[in-house]
Amino acid sequence: MEVFFLDVGQASCNIILLGNQEAIVVDSGSGKGSLPLKFLKRCKVDRIAALIVTHSHADHIGGATSILGDYRDCIDRIWFVDDGSFVSSTFYSRIRSFVDEGVLSREHLCRLECGVHPSIVWENTSLNAAARVFAPLAIQNLIATESNKPNATSAVLVLDYGSKRIVFGADSQLAEWKDIYSRYGTIRCDVLSVPHHGGHIDVDDSKMEWLYNEAIKADVAVLSVASTSKSHPRQEVVHSLRLNDTHVMCSQISSRCTSDLEAARSSGIPLMHSSSSTAIKLTKLKTSKSGRKTDQSIKVPCAGTVRAELDGSTIKIDSQAQHQAFVNRLPTQPICPMCRSNPTPPRPKPT
Repeated sequence: MEVFFLDVGQASCNIILLGNQEAIVVDSGSGKGSLPLKFLKRCKVDRIAALIVTHSHADHIGGATSILGDYRDCIDRIWFVDDGSFVSSTFYSRIRSFVDEGVLSREHLCRLECGVHPSIVWENTSLNAAARVFAPLAIQNLIATESNKPNATSAVLVLDYGSKRIVFGADSQLAEWKDIYSRYGTIRCDVLSVPHHGGHIDVDDSKMEWLYNEAIKADVAVLSVASTSKSHPRQEVVHSLRLNDTHVMCSQISSRCTSDLEAARSSGIPLMHSSSSTAIKLTKLKTSKSGRKTDQSIKVPCAGTVRAELDGSTIKIDSQAQHQAFVNRLPTQPICPMCRSNPTPPRPKPT
């Protein structure tokens, strides 16, 4: 089994290759989302066991419509969250037209939510493997609909294969993790797709230490971010992850980590299935409606697309050592990469 955390810029797309030309898609990037579909075609995937949309924000649902168009009669289940925005999405419109035309049956459509116990999205008992939904609860769906805040009910999916575990955090919020912790205790995993690209998930950033050292404990954390981002990932998130000795891998590098992005590009990691490219210029001149011209940073690889290979008892992260060596070469002045900065020592627990 292979799990890919695709470099789709400031968006999210995770594809699980199950073997036998079959895959699970967890979110699908932004815009028209051509890269996820091209990736599936390049890997010769001819059947999708589960097409999953964790919530209805454009950076997670963007490519789902094109994937559905190409795999319309080769999808076992389509999973979605009832977050108040889904029915107004282009993806839902395509689903509805396919249902009306008889291309999809009603049994294809499943709501992503759980009860007291996790709900199974996909399972292979012979492999001792399953993908389960740990959040949201039905009440969280209702609250999100009422408040028109899709992130408040963003799904949390957990993939277990033998003794190995990968968690897909999507844009889940702190309230969801408090609920998960109350039901299941600490969620330990080999790889975590960090919630909300390492950005805000609560008004109080002081809770990040609790989240990444008590509620979740991950060996490797993958952050799907873009070089253009000014607020992702947040320093509080990266430092909280590193307090637990988590290896942090960002898909792209930004000016929050180095003042010389061009130099970083020239020594970057070889790219695979990536929205970054060494062929494009570092900056482009953008003209606003008012006629003002500004330089806009574009994409510079850091970890790029991250690939994890699992066999049930072991897990291997491609280019992990190479990524660390690349980060170690980045200068620390005048800006130090967040994943190299020394985190604040943990506060002693009260006796």
